[in-house]
Amino acid sequence: MFHRLFEQISLSLGCSLLIGFCLVPTVRSQYVPTGGDFPSQVVPPMNGVASDFAPRRAGVEAQADLRIPIGSAGVYRVTQSQLVASGIDSNQLIGDHIRLFCRTQEVAVQVSNSGLWTTNDSLLFYGASHPGYYSTTNAYWLGVSGGIRLSMSSVDGTTNAGGIRVTSHWERVTYAPDLLWRDYYRPWDDTIDHWFAALVTYTSDTPTSVTTDERIGTGNATINLLMYGLTSDSHTTRIFVNGPLALSYVYTGAERFSTSSQFSASLLMNGANTITFRQTNAPLDSAYVTEYSIDYLRLLKARNDTLQFNGLAGTNLYQVSGFSTNIGFRVLDVSDVAIPQLFTNWSVSGGPGNYILNFRSVSSIPRRYYVTTDARIGAVSGARRYFFRDLATTNNQADYLLITPYEFRRSAYELLKHRQTNGLAVKAVPLDDLYNEFSYGIVDAAAIKQFIGYAYYQWGKPAPRFVCLVGEGTSDPRNGLGLNPPLCLPVHYGPSSFNWCAQDNWYTCVDKPDDWLPDLSIGRIPVSTTTELARVVAKIKSFETNTPPPEVLLVADKTDTNPPPLNFKTTSETLIWPPLDRSGYYFYPQTAYYDDTPIASLLRSTIADGINAGVHLVTYFGHGAADLWSAQNIWNTNDVPGLINTRYPIVAIFSCKNGAFDDQSKKCLAEVFVKDTHGAVACVAPSVLSVQEYAEKIASGFMGEFTNQTTRLGDSMNAGLLNLWHWNDTAYELMCYEIFGDPALEKY
Repeated sequence: MFHRLFEQISLSLGCSLLIGFCLVPTVRSQYVPTGGDFPSQVVPPMNGVASDFAPRRAGVEAQADLRIPIGSAGVYRVTQSQLVASGIDSNQLIGDHIRLFCRTQEVAVQVSNSGLWTTNDSLLFYGASHPGYYSTTNAYWLGVSGGIRLSMSSVDGTTNAGGIRVTSHWERVTYAPDLLWRDYYRPWDDTIDHWFAALVTYTSDTPTSVTTDERIGTGNATINLLMYGLTSDSHTTRIFVNGPLALSYVYTGAERFSTSSQFSASLLMNGANTITFRQTNAPLDSAYVTEYSIDYLRLLKARNDTLQFNGLAGTNLYQVSGFSTNIGFRVLDVSDVAIPQLFTNWSVSGGPGNYILNFRSVSSIPRRYYVTTDARIGAVSGARRYFFRDLATTNNQADYLLITPYEFRRSAYELLKHRQTNGLAVKAVPLDDLYNEFSYGIVDAAAIKQFIGYAYYQWGKPAPRFVCLVGEGTSDPRNGLGLNPPLCLPVHYGPSSFNWCAQDNWYTCVDKPDDWLPDLSIGRIPVSTTTELARVVAKIKSFETNTPPPEVLLVADKTDTNPPPLNFKTTSETLIWPPLDRSGYYFYPQTAYYDDTPIASLLRSTIADGINAGVHLVTYFGHGAADLWSAQNIWNTNDVPGLINTRYPIVAIFSCKNGAFDDQSKKCLAEVFVKDTHGAVACVAPSVLSVQEYAEKIASGFMGEFTNQTTRLGDSMNAGLLNLWHWNDTAYELMCYEIFGDPALEKY
């Protein structure tokens, strides 16, 4: 049970403040959100029924094909010359027929000319960013064919009709950087994204910083805090604002703690503030800060001739000071982000260096406003016209879907041509086109599943069998840590027994509600450059042209005597070898069993020699980490570049985390095997810590089907997952064991 031990409230609310020459009315004790953003969820939940999967394209009715990326809120201008440069016929640029869309909504705009545009004409609109996990960039779509534009309506902002003068507002500043990725914390909890802003311990202070400008130093401010206890003991968190103790809380356990409390606004600085956290319930007191925000009373004053702020209910006369000009103001009500209203009849007072914008608003509820000047209107950049591939057309049909960033097209098309020559109907799906048609042009992992499910249900039959994802993955999609390569393909995350983990298999669970069994075979080629992809494709073609002989190298960790005892050698010889033996496989002259050869260097030599000799299959049972096999380190990522093989094995790893490809701080063994010049043609590995019993079920099903020469690698993987599913249909390993490489690889 959470409770607050201490809260310092130094001043009561409800007083009147004399600001300049204006009497400010009593204000709320906390910030009141009043809109100004689109929802963070772009694609609705998908529960495994056909109706879940549908196209999501913005502005179809106007054939909108010019995508305008918006990364921050503001008023933007699109000019006639920009539209002509994008390829739109100037004769189509008639002001009344230029329409703008975002997601499912048409966006209200203002045009300079309702007739045929000339070079001096332009369009203005209010654009909002996207509060998403994968991207903060929103997508607006402009079309010139069909219908009449939605115009911004006008609101009379004349100031001579009376009202309460308002010269202050409640501002919220937030501290919520994604600095700490903690996939091991509450791994089953899908209500958090497992990014945290700070770790607070009893051993040292944790300082953070937020800026509060133009603050009014009397009265109270409010802190809104979200933390998670790290240890199971009682926690005491103390918060210091610029030195003095402001607040203190007591809570218990590795649980969510959320609170909102007041403290004296006089503790805040007019500028940067140091907000320091300290745990004091030593010696085991630790917690994570997910985010906090501070609500403070601020002068209604522009920043660089622009301000967005929340107003009050009632009839109010707003006075926004601090402008450098007395002309060219744009005053908008942006409470409805898609349909802003434009104020007219505003007035300006004051003088040079501090012009004051005055406007009147009447509303029964609080509204959100955006004020700026013509000089601060943003010019759109990165606008691009798209020619849609009609992925939503139901007369499409493909056995094999290849989803990739457009930049990989050349080598990706080489793989597609190869797949087509060996009997598969193929479809290239560039990521941008997928987003444009299935998530309104916004980057989101859910769009990938949305498309796959749509193709599975709505395209011509037979339905797709294989999905190949081409692109590196990352747990930091907005690249807050600066470690990402330039080209990535989104990763879906979900729970497991030990870690919050990458789950590419989720993309293909499209049939039946809450079913964890993939319905298509999926694999990822985790490359970040065209050179890497060309290398992988060359290895695939070489493997299928010159398949290695039916020789297998079995690798096993030493017996683990901890309860329950795990004999990895015996497991290899009872689950891996029998189906291979029945199909004519033979052992590489030496096995790599730690129980037989308890010297890491000798095992490393045996593994390297076997791969260099050109074996067809390498398997490993035992303990592992992302970059190595066995606590005794019998093989690791540094060993792969030393290989000299020209025939490339399939490597099947039934261990832990060898497929943790999403960690950009280090490379996992599976991706190094696949991406290196030598190494392997494909790997099977989990992205997370794996339960041995479940790994064995996957291995048994995988090997039972592997020797079927008429099927492909993805079929073997799905057979392994099906075997586990029959045993436990909610085992997390169903989601996190995957193929690194092409799932349509011909094994023979």
